[in-house]
Amino acid sequence: MLDTNQRRLMQILNRTVGKHPSQWLSRRDLYEERNNFLIDCPDSLTHQAFSMRLTCVLRGLLKRAHEIIDCLPVLYDGINVIEANLEMKKWPTDVSGQTLRYGLLKEYHDDDLPYPIGQSVYDMFIEYRNVIEYLNLPTCHDILAIEEKLEAKFGIKSPTTGVKVDPMTIRDRASGRRLRDLVVLKFEGRPTTRCAETANRFMKVIKSCYLKGNLLSVFYQPKRTSRPAWHLVDIVAVVASYKNGAVYLHGALPEKGSKSKPWRNQEGVPNSMHLKFDRIIDMKETRNASFLSQAEFGAMYSDVVRNDGLFQVSKEAIIPEVFVKVTPDYGRYLDESMPFLQAEHVTGAKLAELKQPDQAICLRILGTNIQHLTNEVFRSRGQMVVLMPDSVVGLVAKELVAAASCQAQFEPLGIATVEGFVQIEGAMKMRAESLPPIGVSIAQDC
Repeated sequence: MLDTNQRRLMQILNRTVGKHPSQWLSRRDLYEERNNFLIDCPDSLTHQAFSMRLTCVLRGLLKRAHEIIDCLPVLYDGINVIEANLEMKKWPTDVSGQTLRYGLLKEYHDDDLPYPIGQSVYDMFIEYRNVIEYLNLPTCHDILAIEEKLEAKFGIKSPTTGVKVDPMTIRDRASGRRLRDLVVLKFEGRPTTRCAETANRFMKVIKSCYLKGNLLSVFYQPKRTSRPAWHLVDIVAVVASYKNGAVYLHGALPEKGSKSKPWRNQEGVPNSMHLKFDRIIDMKETRNASFLSQAEFGAMYSDVVRNDGLFQVSKEAIIPEVFVKVTPDYGRYLDESMPFLQAEHVTGAKLAELKQPDQAICLRILGTNIQHLTNEVFRSRGQMVVLMPDSVVGLVAKELVAAASCQAQFEPLGIATVEGFVQIEGAMKMRAESLPPIGVSIAQDC
């Protein structure tokens, strides 16, 4: 960060921007303004002593070149504009003894954050704001106030209103285009029930509890038809999905009737609870300390991170290794947008072991789960198949057959009559009385 002398000198040199170099400030001009930029400048300061201090200030600016980027001071010798040698941190030695003028080619903005970097931050902030507003993701609470501050400091004047605005919204006068329209954000899902203001309020409470290591009291309604209830939660993580806009609060629950012991499974490991933000009605901080040990907290956090996709499953439900085969086009798609945390191409001897030709495109996927794997197979529309292990092949095939059978009956799973799948309570009352004729041909094709 520039010191006071350096900032004051840059503010004085700002007056030269846009002027002809012959109108820049001479050393005598700067000497007359010495009290405006030199701290504790004595009235008795001689021209020679001033020149030495001015040289020190200018060299200091060259050392901080990375902060002021292209706003560095330049010299004018009456013929040429002379720029400094940034590698040597000085101007050419042959300028000594010459009558010089000092100026800037570009205006310096007095900010702790360098102006060009600040503009980039502002642009990135606007893109981020667009994402979080569309998905209603929990974010900083003062997002509008932050935008106003960034706009005031790093925006540019609108040619029509004269007010500072986001530089990416200004249209080019010739083409009529603006940079704001260049990047188009696409989302596969968007929440419709979550209120951004409420989510932000929740995040304030969550952050406070998390840092203090206190339990969180959550008033939660698992589904619209159920009665909400208060739960004590030891917070482990908040997971936000950009894919479908979902936000989940992950944590551990206490034993029934206790506030100091975790509810454990048969193996003695704390059970985890996953609360969807859309179903949280209210929450408040408590003074009860966390009941998880550091080791238990670390293990639960690792479980959240290592789970493939959004499906939080137990270690027993994780598939250690699975091999899939894909089409060349889908292989290229996966290379550019891999949905699995751990995946690698299979080559050489392993391809032969899978009884696949050298030209086949196969992947080895580690640590996934059946829910995420099945979803990706469905998503591929036949361009991905599971090769092994046989148990996983059977599970995926069962899900695919069930999906086809449901479509044939025009009824979703749980309502359709599908072998191996249990119908939900009252399923027969939810079934259509008759099916369109096309259902018969679909069933026969399946």
